[in-house]
Amino acid sequence: KRARFNASSITVRDSEPGTTFEEVLELYIVYISEFDFLKGNKTIYHLEKVVRETGVVVDDGLHEIFVNTVVDDGTDIAELMSCFTKKEVKNPKFPKLSSEVTRLKETEGGVQVVCEVMQQYERIAIKKDHIEKAPAWCSVDMRDGNQSLVIPMSLEEKLEYYKLLLEVGFKEIEVGFPAASETEYEFLRTLIDNNMIPDDVTVQVLTQCREHIIRKTFDACKGAPCAIIHFYNSVSVAQREQVFKKSKEEIKKIAVDGAKLVKKLAGEYEGNFRFEYSPESFTGTEPEYALEVCNAVLDVLEPSEENNVIINLPVTVEMSLPHVYASQVEYMSENLKYREFVTVSLHPHNDRGTGVADTELALLAGADRVEGTLFGNGERTGNVDVVTLAMNMYSHGVDPKLDLSD
Repeated sequence: KRARFNASSITVRDSEPGTTFEEVLELYIVYISEFDFLKGNKTIYHLEKVVRETGVVVDDGLHEIFVNTVVDDGTDIAELMSCFTKKEVKNPKFPKLSSEVTRLKETEGGVQVVCEVMQQYERIAIKKDHIEKAPAWCSVDMRDGNQSLVIPMSLEEKLEYYKLLLEVGFKEIEVGFPAASETEYEFLRTLIDNNMIPDDVTVQVLTQCREHIIRKTFDACKGAPCAIIHFYNSVSVAQREQVFKKSKEEIKKIAVDGAKLVKKLAGEYEGNFRFEYSPESFTGTEPEYALEVCNAVLDVLEPSEENNVIINLPVTVEMSLPHVYASQVEYMSENLKYREFVTVSLHPHNDRGTGVADTELALLAGADRVEGTLFGNGERTGNVDVVTLAMNMYSHGVDPKLDLSD
């Protein structure tokens, strides 16, 4: 009967005198934050280990539930979360519980208060057992897939593969890293100069957050009818400390400076441009810091109804079970600024062999878009397999909006 406590919105209620423990379990459940234990690679603690000093545990031998005797209707949300996590928690969005809390009192049955997650945070029962609609698909076969080949595709082979992707029905296609390869630069120019991009298709290009690379990327995209400029930098603990040897503020500045430059150049170059940002190595990054960086980028790009921005959350390297990635995606989806004008995208790799599960659970957790390859052919251990994802949807009676027929 353990699950997750979400600090953003809770209700605290009294139980009637004489209420039995089993009756309480039928009504409420206590949630403890999984994210608080991810950094130490720890499993979810038994509730009494987390809250031993703030309350009592009712235990019938099968279930455990925390009975809080500490908070009142003026309790600060950070103070409440500190009771659970034994560390300072800052949540300025919900500074007080006073509008949500019923004042506590002892009851004869010994069950005084149980925390219940409310509104959109309610997770007492899983309400979806399958994906109900197709996500937006983006093929990265011509970038990740091409990188996996011993001999990368020639210009002619790229054109043949591009036509196949159009036949399958992809509306967004990452065509490469034009600033890093002359072949990919010429391929993109061939598509633009020969009017080979259909009106309902958007090409996507990848670039690091480095000025000269971003500028060459815009040179390659000049005149594109619709192009996504996908810029990224690594934000993980390992990359910050061991590769770049930079602080969190310095790494965030790289992302913000990249956002400022792509926004500036988009106004100077001919063409129609959208923006996508990826915090590379997202799964190796503290969720709170990944959110901070993404929100800083969004503040620069200013998403709106006319300016939808993609935040892509890559499983650069699979490090955990699929439900952990889904929880990270859920956290981002629920806390990103400008959420109604932001597309949350997934880019799972397959190091642990669970790329499909990562994607399916993350879609249930709130993601809108998937970047993957046909049959999972991609760099290192491969990308998520779009064919398997699509066929899984078919098996649940959902049209994946891709034509996989012979």
